[in-house]
Amino acid sequence: MPNAARIDVHTHVVPPFWAEELPSHGGDPSGWSTPAWSPEAHLAFMNDQQVATSVLSLTAPSVVAWEGQERRDMARRVNEYVAELVSRYPGRFGNFATVPLPDVEGAVAEAYWCSPGCWTATRTRRSSWRTRAGSSPTR
Repeated sequence: MPNAARIDVHTHVVPPFWAEELPSHGGDPSGWSTPAWSPEAHLAFMNDQQVATSVLSLTAPSVVAWEGQERRDMARRVNEYVAELVSRYPGRFGNFATVPLPDVEGAVAEAYWCSPGCWTATRTRRSSWRTRAGSSPTR
């Protein structure tokens, strides 16, 4: 897109399978209805607003309504869905990974799966991770 220089780092993605399953898992506790979203509609919005790239993250309430392995599975499905969008529309979409918190073990496993260190020939970069591990709090 010519002259687009903006990067939107707060874009909520609503995968269709997630939106379909959310009501049977209690819906959104805030009472908000699930917003309509499609990659094509969002790309049109981006073009209209001269946004070069949108970094996608799952809308509330994320995957907290699912339990146990279902929560892990839904987080993976969401990450695979967004990874496919990132691959299909190079440079237009990025992704903040969905992790199955409060399942810390599952969240670490999903973060590892999504991290740049996990690339293979058939997988695209899914997310960007930053940490201050090992640095002093004053730096």
